[in-house]
Formats: sequence, C-alpha cells, structure tokens
Amino acid sequence: SGGAFAGDTAKPNTVQALMTQKLASAQGLLDGVVREDYAMIMKNADQLKAISRATTWYQKDSELFMRYANSFQNAADYLQEKSKAKDLEGVALGYTRITLECMQCHNYVRAGRTDK
Repeated sequence: SGGAFAGDTAKPNTVQALMTQKLASAQGLLDGVVREDYAMIMKNADQLKAISRATTWYQKDSELFMRYANSFQNAADYLQEKSKAKDLEGVALGYTRITLECMQCHNYVRAGRTDK
C-alpha cells in the first residue's frame, strides 16, 4: 500500500486527487459496513490509512496535524482489527471513530494552521 500514492514531490493538485480517492474509499468503507462485508471494510480501511500516510508530508512541520493523522491511522487500524474479528459493533464504532478523526483534521486544515 502506498506505491501509487504521492511522495514529497507531490503538488497541490495531487492532494486534491488523494482527497478524491479518500472520499471514494470512505464511501467503499460505508458500503462494506452496511453489507457486513469484512473484506471490503479491511480493503477500504487500508486504502484510507495509505492515503493518510501519503498526505502527512503536506504539513509534517505541524505537530497538531501529525497528531490528527496518527489518530486517523489508529482508527483505521482499529477498524481493521474489528473487521478481522467479524465484530460488527466494533466495526460500527471504528467507522464512527474514523469519520470523526477525518472531520476533525479537515476542520483544522480549513480553519488554517495555528501551530508551527
């Protein structure tokens, strides 16, 4: 995971492409949750984690951004663990966690950085 994603030389339009890909993976994740398709959940959680890793270079000088990114990646790991265990309640909680982590980071980025 990650080979198809951008590295340190990515341009802002690449970030936009990654966010489009992230949205598609998030939609695939929801589809997997409602269908109880654990393989689909694991695949999309892995893609979301890889996209998050691919975008951390974007604001790696921001401690708060990196904390958000790490929390998002941890939520994806949790979702995969619960999916592997076929724990539907855990998957639902993991889906909620990853959604909240995503929203918090996007709110931070949209509001402008206040930490350096």
